[in-house]
Amino acid sequence: MLIKGMPCGPVIFNEVGLVETNKSFIEKTDLLKARVVVQPNSNIILLRVANFSTEPVKVYKNTIVGTFEPVDIETFEVSTVSRVNCAEIKTEVGIPDHLKCIFEKSSKDLDNIEVKKLKEFLCSYQDVFSKSPSDIGHTEIVNYKINTGNAKPIKFKP
Repeated sequence: MLIKGMPCGPVIFNEVGLVETNKSFIEKTDLLKARVVVQPNSNIILLRVANFSTEPVKVYKNTIVGTFEPVDIETFEVSTVSRVNCAEIKTEVGIPDHLKCIFEKSSKDLDNIEVKKLKEFLCSYQDVFSKSPSDIGHTEIVNYKINTGNAKPIKFKP
């Protein structure tokens, strides 16, 4: 996952630096952040974060995720340190193919916030939705009988 980070201290644009992980960030979130060499040309530093648990983790804006240390490329010396805050999480998770039709039909009359929540819901529970006609509605594990008494069977649309 990519997180947009913002320096919360003075950083000279186009200055090469090393972004190191803040230990308290790891302890609080159980996320791992890759050490990265960056050369910021704006107020945004892209950070790579990995979640190895099965549970989602929220990273809030202004969370300190690491430190930016300017590096002298010729001597590889590290000088003063500035903290890096989390700006926002990039959550460009695609809708799985088997849920695109449901998403498109369901999101027609929703506002942007509701569309985002629907997308998150469908992605979080994608494993409980049928992927094809053959993976639902048939079992050989359980036999059952519906007792209709003497009534004639009927069929109608729901």
